[in-house]
Amino acid sequence: MSIITHTFLTDTHDFYVTVETKEKNFEVFTLDLDSSDPQIQGPILKYPFEKVQGKQIKGIHVRGSSRKEKINLNKNLMIFLLHGSDLWGWNSKDFE
Repeated sequence: MSIITHTFLTDTHDFYVTVETKEKNFEVFTLDLDSSDPQIQGPILKYPFEKVQGKQIKGIHVRGSSRKEKINLNKNLMIFLLHGSDLWGWNSKDFE
């Protein structure tokens, strides 16, 4: 069984969810709450427990991309995850 561990809502109404899967992976999904027909997207990020030495997620922070803002400053999506006392970061530009 997979479980939701954390959620985060950006100021542009994008909702992010971290999930621990039964396959021993962490996954991040997103949902655009501004959409007239919101659809779950993802996982947009997936990595095994071993990558973070099995440390649980203690917190999440997301800086949403600026694509939905009135002035698009070309800011990339960035996700920060706190595993134990270790801070991990992910940037969408790495996957374009």
